[in-house]
Amino acid sequence: MSAIDAAGAEAAPMQATEQPVFFYGTLRDQDLLALVLDRSDLSDLKQSPASVEDHRVGRVAGQSFPMLFKAPGQAAHGVLVYGLSVEDRARLDFFEDSDYAFASIEVIAAGAKVSAIVYTPSEKLRDSGESWDFDRWRAEDKALLIECAREQMSYFGRAPQTLVEFWWPDIVARAEIRLGLAEGIRSDRGRDDVQAIHSKTPYKRYFSVEEHRVRFRTFAGAPSGGVEREVFVSGDAVAVLPYDPVANKVLLIEQWRAGPWAAGDANPWTIEAIAGRIDPGETAEQTARREALEEAGIEIGRIEALPPVYVSPGILAERLTSFIGEADLSRAGGVHGLVDEGEDIRVVVLDFWEAMTAVARGDVNALPAIAALLWLARNRDRLLLEWIGD
Repeated sequence: MSAIDAAGAEAAPMQATEQPVFFYGTLRDQDLLALVLDRSDLSDLKQSPASVEDHRVGRVAGQSFPMLFKAPGQAAHGVLVYGLSVEDRARLDFFEDSDYAFASIEVIAAGAKVSAIVYTPSEKLRDSGESWDFDRWRAEDKALLIECAREQMSYFGRAPQTLVEFWWPDIVARAEIRLGLAEGIRSDRGRDDVQAIHSKTPYKRYFSVEEHRVRFRTFAGAPSGGVEREVFVSGDAVAVLPYDPVANKVLLIEQWRAGPWAAGDANPWTIEAIAGRIDPGETAEQTARREALEEAGIEIGRIEALPPVYVSPGILAERLTSFIGEADLSRAGGVHGLVDEGEDIRVVVLDFWEAMTAVARGDVNALPAIAALLWLARNRDRLLLEWIGD
């Protein structure tokens, strides 16, 4: 059960107060506290060691952070911080998620009882049964939380706390990538686990077809039998979905495609994202910007990349990097494309929600465009905040 329960807790209002705040967890760390409060110097804050009797600091089940739990005869140690301003309190409130609230508590500091306030979580957080060790947290988990908090606090005063909580899994994922901590869910298999028996290229022009016969180590550990596969090889490519954050519009294109034609589709034109192959010497981003000019006559401003993917890994040796690109779509439209490449491309500008309805209707029938629109749906609020402000 939580330390702050019906018998001893009293909710405290979010206002200026002479009561100090008792920190027993990660905010004892001065680097994290300075980041959350947006202070380069904490010397104007009086801090002193303190403890809460008949409680312990325990790790929350499934998490790396702690909370206070009832523990007769034990003491939960932490620090009292005096002199926090209304702005400081507001930033702390933003840092803690909506499951936490201020409550009154009695602590022991310098041998005397002191009335303080503390962040207490809801009862839905459960005790793991393990003690939480501050030094261990600093050694193992501090760097990640600091990196997450840096992005989280950049939204203070600009986005609702509940929205930032919704973004939290993505905030953590981005922080893990920046710190090189992302482990992912893939197995430890590599190219050394595949034995090439033979390969040949029976067709090679602008694209090529390769035949491969291999053996690979199965998940049971034994070698597989000989496996034969034909692969369509086309080189790496990009797709870009232009997004106008001011007008809340996206740009798609429509063009005739050989794939649906060969498949016998009654309408071999597709609604898709701008796309193209990466030319030698180009980066993926340079290709995205070039293709936006060639296929839609627009320039891309700020740009955000999605992780590279294989669209059809069973038969295509093509790695695709998609982008969301900032663009002014107020004058976008018309027909574009390179005549010498046989391109005849119609620009389609849609309100974002109209585009999402088109996805649901099946009008958008090319996977890269659908993936980019779904990614934008999840990240649109953050991009709006970063690209056009509050």
